[in-house]
Amino acid sequence: MKKVLILLFLLVCLNVAMAGEIHRINLEGEIVHIIQVPEKDVIRFEWEGMEHKIMVRDINQEGVSVTVFIEGSDVPYYASINYASSLNLDFDRNGLHDLSVRVNEINGNTVNLALEKLNVEGNLITGNVVGSSGSSNFSVIATTLVLVAIVIFGVILKRKGKV
Repeated sequence: MKKVLILLFLLVCLNVAMAGEIHRINLEGEIVHIIQVPEKDVIRFEWEGMEHKIMVRDINQEGVSVTVFIEGSDVPYYASINYASSLNLDFDRNGLHDLSVRVNEINGNTVNLALEKLNVEGNLITGNVVGSSGSSNFSVIATTLVLVAIVIFGVILKRKGKV
């Protein structure tokens, strides 16, 4: 029984260890804000009284996978950006891009992102976007595998006790 409790404790620690830090930034008064963000960290900022978040899900040499949480939107938006592309966001759904997110530099598991205030027309990503393009399910898979291992371990212990 002690081993099962130890495994459950390790499972809880695994989920806590995979959580990243939250970086609060203030975009007021700056046109471009450069921020260095490790993988799994979240950038939190306000835009016209609403709080939005950008989570850096995955970093590799080709680019960065992010999840954008737009306040007031029912679903998050999943995107990949690299040196040749940028992510343009329209938070207030007025038909103008409000913020552009670009990759400045990638160093291992850390990325320098440039967040630039915009006010240009074009193709938009708004809070109404539905769907995803491949989310990272590592924590779900890891948790499931640990739970399956605990169940198998419990069955083996139970059988040894009956024999």
